[in-house]
Amino acid sequence: MSFEFPAAHSFPPFYTKQINQETLAKQLQLWAELVLSYSRANNIHTLDLKEASGSPLFNNSKIKSNFLFTLFIHSFYCWTPYLQTNY
Repeated sequence: MSFEFPAAHSFPPFYTKQINQETLAKQLQLWAELVLSYSRANNIHTLDLKEASGSPLFNNSKIKSNFLFTLFIHSFYCWTPYLQTNY
């Protein structure tokens, strides 16, 4: 099965930590939704951060952007309630 990435995946600011708190909250929500839908589509139940850092999920070679893992770690704490209720 081929996964179709959402439009946000090709939007460079999607990969940059937003400074506005409302925008950051939306960005983190979009990342959480992307990780969950990608994981479901690819039957991934455990996400190895080292392996995932090189995956298409966190890298977009077309726009030469990747998801910064400092943002990922920050995001993890924000995603935890979302993941517990939606996965």
